[in-house]
Amino acid sequence: MSKQQRKTPMLRFCEHRSSARHRGIAWNLTFEEWWAIWQPHWALRGKRRNQLVMARLGDTGPYAVGNVKIITARENRLERRELRGTENAASKLAAGCVGRVRDMLKAGCLQREIADYFGVTQTAISHIKLGKAWAHV
Repeated sequence: MSKQQRKTPMLRFCEHRSSARHRGIAWNLTFEEWWAIWQPHWALRGKRRNQLVMARLGDTGPYAVGNVKIITARENRLERRELRGTENAASKLAAGCVGRVRDMLKAGCLQREIADYFGVTQTAISHIKLGKAWAHV
């Protein structure tokens, strides 16, 4: 039995709730509600591509009955990628900031300085510069 399989549903519930709160996502599920959603799928739960995860509809709103679904980790990652800019709940920048980032890059500011100014990673700034992120703006 793997270490992950030894963790009890209550422990997993607490970890999931804590992770959501850490990411600033509201948690409106009791243990009983969470377990009713997970119980039929429990043996298939995990973070690997074909294992199951709990996802929020449209990756927005709280973890709540009626706003969550069970899908594969791969499907969850693909859904997140489809959401662009501020449609993606994980987005740290607003569309208006991206123009300012580009202006600062053109002015010769260092990516690290820009990242610190906006509270994002240097990688995020690099992705904007290379057109890997926010290309639609």
